[in-house]
Amino acid sequence: MEYQINNIEQLTGIKTHTIRIWEKRHKIVSPRRNESNIRYYSEDDLKIFLMIAVLSKKGYKISEIAKLSNNDLKNTVLFESKFFSEYETHISILFDTIVSFNQSDFSSFLIKIIIQFGLEITFCEIILPLIEKVKIYWQTSKINKAQQNYSYNTINHTIIVLFGKLHTTNTDSKNSYLILSTNNFYDNLFQNYISLFLLKHKKATINIGVCNSYNQIVSVVEQKYFENIIVILGENDPKIIPFVKKIQENFIKQNVFMIDYFDILKKKSTNDNKIIKNFKNLNLILNTNPVS
Repeated sequence: MEYQINNIEQLTGIKTHTIRIWEKRHKIVSPRRNESNIRYYSEDDLKIFLMIAVLSKKGYKISEIAKLSNNDLKNTVLFESKFFSEYETHISILFDTIVSFNQSDFSSFLIKIIIQFGLEITFCEIILPLIEKVKIYWQTSKINKAQQNYSYNTINHTIIVLFGKLHTTNTDSKNSYLILSTNNFYDNLFQNYISLFLLKHKKATINIGVCNSYNQIVSVVEQKYFENIIVILGENDPKIIPFVKKIQENFIKQNVFMIDYFDILKKKSTNDNKIIKNFKNLNLILNTNPVS
């Protein structure tokens, strides 16, 4: 697959001018040119940039990273991404079953974990680290793209199945939630989990999937009024900030919550009390009062 430099920025969060500087100064990668003479990056190049982004967040300098061989780069990322917790055994078992395409064992074991620890702990302490582990193992070529995609799809499918089992008509229709996302990678999983979380707390929800159009949101709210709007921000999607601000500024009659797990907004947004950066804080979207 071919990636242009703007794709690399969107997928990794590394600015295009920074990428160009690194190429010239540190020879990080050597982009090729296609038949139209347009520069492009390979999937292996993308993995390198993703690994660099991981180490940069850990405090490594690019001058240090540039000295690492590909194998050393992979091993350093794996070492820095180790997740130690009381749930490590559960994460490892789920990881082994899912990368071996054993959906039956994965689903049955995940459901047992949810029964044991509850939905919230399972998602925050086990599923999210599992997703991160899958991502790191793909970046370091320990698993392939098919295994990565299968992992996300299987986790998402299990949550959808749980949603179906929990479905109830006994919900609070006077305090309803409109859920949408700005991207379609992790966001589909996040949307389904939030829908499941709200349904568990007997909240009425409508999940409209990916929506980057302000006018579409206006149209939905005109047809059915919602007291709360939840926007899930996609990974490394800084161009969405104007869209987010427009929602915050114009839907003044609703409680507007931003799920900013990947820290896209940083300090660029107001209403910080309604920006949720950790799924452990989802209780903040419960028991809301209509905006006066």
